[in-house]
Amino acid sequence: MRNDLVNNLGSVIYVGAGVDTGHNLSDQNAITEDGITVAQVDQNPNIALLNQRPNDINQPTLPEIFNQLNSQQAKDEFRAFWTLVQSIKSNRNAHQFSEKKRLITLEPLKLNNFLSEVKNSKDFQLDKLLKNHGITLDRSLLDGAELNDAKLNDAKLYEAELNDAELNRAWLNGAWLNRAQLNGAGLNRAQLNNAKLYNAKLNGAKLNCAELNNAKLNNAKLNNAKLNGAELNDAELNGAVLNGAWLNRAQLNDAKLNNAKLNGAELNNAELNNAKLNGAELNGAELNDAELNGAVLYGAKLNGAELNGAELYGAELNDAELNGAWLNNAELYGAELYGAKLNDAKLNGIELNHATRFDKDTQLQNIKCNSIVFEGTKIESQETIKAKFIQLGAKDENISFASAA
Repeated sequence: MRNDLVNNLGSVIYVGAGVDTGHNLSDQNAITEDGITVAQVDQNPNIALLNQRPNDINQPTLPEIFNQLNSQQAKDEFRAFWTLVQSIKSNRNAHQFSEKKRLITLEPLKLNNFLSEVKNSKDFQLDKLLKNHGITLDRSLLDGAELNDAKLNDAKLYEAELNDAELNRAWLNGAWLNRAQLNGAGLNRAQLNNAKLYNAKLNGAKLNCAELNNAKLNNAKLNNAKLNGAELNDAELNGAVLNGAWLNRAQLNDAKLNNAKLNGAELNNAELNNAKLNGAELNGAELNDAELNGAVLYGAKLNGAELNGAELYGAELNDAELNGAWLNNAELYGAELYGAKLNDAKLNGIELNHATRFDKDTQLQNIKCNSIVFEGTKIESQETIKAKFIQLGAKDENISFASAA
């Protein structure tokens, strides 16, 4: 078995646990228990203590990992990967603290076949494998890495560069990715629950159907990112920038997006129930048929936004800007719009009730509102509609209707 491993791994040679790769043995011709001389150890900087039991006893040894592999591609990737790791270890001083203060460079790292074959190993985790051999991934350079299906739960990846990397279906629950760069990265169906991505850059990243529940993305940059169908329930995105992002059918229930920028973003059919969007910018955003029941949008800017058919039961839109917004057939039962600006808005068929609240500062100039539904009763007359707005707190001179519907 051990000779097979020597042959299969090539430059990664199986050495007995008693061999010291730090060159402390004086007899260069001494034979190890596996038939390899100390001289051979000295001559090959890529030799690893493959059968050394990791500090984490739940982690498999390298031979145990290797024995799981079936395809030649997976074996080749593993051999190249471990050769690179050993090269880093043997030249640690050269790799540490470069001008960019990078600890290691793992570029290009291609492990898709290898990770696909070990993904069902409940104990194996890539960052723990590296950590057991003295290598951490924080501030590492991993641009373009192929790490689909990688298990990196709770991994420390502070300031790591993973631009255009493939991490589809990767496990990054609880991972630390503060200030990491993941621009253009593929994270479709990845798990990032409870992950920390403060100030991370994910511009143009693909996170479709990813799980980011309770993740921390405060001040992160996600311009033009794709998060269709993603789960971001209870996530924190305060101050995050998601201009032009796609979040169609995404779940953001109870999420915090205070002062976030989502200008031109798509949130059609998204769920934002009880979400906090105070001071958020959603100018020109699409929220058609979205659910914002109980959402808080104090001072939010939704100028020109599309909220056709949206549910806003009990939503708080005080001092919000909805100039030119489209709210046709939106449901505003119990919503608060004190001081809101709805000038030039389209309000055809909106649904109101006695709990809906406007006030004297609410602006409803030049609105398009042929009819509304009030407590289940459809009202066609503009005079009656105006009377209802006044009844709900709006001021007469702040209400006027556009000449055309």
